[in-house]
Amino acid sequence: MSITEDFEEMGIKVEPRLISGPSCDVAFSPVPGVMVKKWNDEVWVLPWSHLIRARYLSKVALEDGGGDVEQIILFFAHETVTLRGRHLRRLMDFILNYQLSSLTELAREFLESESNKEHPAPVVVSIQSVEHGATVPKQGGG
Repeated sequence: MSITEDFEEMGIKVEPRLISGPSCDVAFSPVPGVMVKKWNDEVWVLPWSHLIRARYLSKVALEDGGGDVEQIILFFAHETVTLRGRHLRRLMDFILNYQLSSLTELAREFLESESNKEHPAPVVVSIQSVEHGATVPKQGGG
């Protein structure tokens, strides 16, 4: 089975050069950076050339006590980005190969809607960014 067929089976739309899901876009070839989109319209771009390492954790608690989720921590040269959600493990290969082109924070309702599918897509419900030297996460207009 090809990667295209794998993603189509998971319900992720496949375009000629791009794989899209509710929380992420993945290119078939490396891209120069990742665009991160928060629910409040805050957007920033981080170059993959500044990625130092990435770490996946299979079980962490949501900040508000809303249950256990998976976590990926992306350590860039000048900031650390923490993603929380479900089905995130499959993003690690795309991070390794610089193919993840965008990440979008979604409402918590997506956790359950994707969990009910046979092949659920990755869902990110929390994105936090901390600049190195800062003590609190960056907060946009809300």
